[in-house]
Amino acid sequence: MGVSLNVFNGTETRLASRVGDVDAMVIFTNKVSHSARREAVGVAKSRNIPVHMRHSCGVCTLRRCLDCIMPKGVNY
Repeated sequence: MGVSLNVFNGTETRLASRVGDVDAMVIFTNKVSHSARREAVGVAKSRNIPVHMRHSCGVCTLRRCLDCIMPKGVNY
């Protein structure tokens, strides 16, 4: 699909140092702890990274998020 993904399951420590240089962040809120979500959102705000939070963590939900993130006209 031409997209690089990093998956964090919510149990990582020092998430801020592991995020790297990203174009956007997708958080599946039913899969991460409240503290991990807060840390991820804090990192995103400090780096001006757009955040997409969804409760459902299915493939269709990820595709919808990618549709919002990817430039128009890009087929993946």
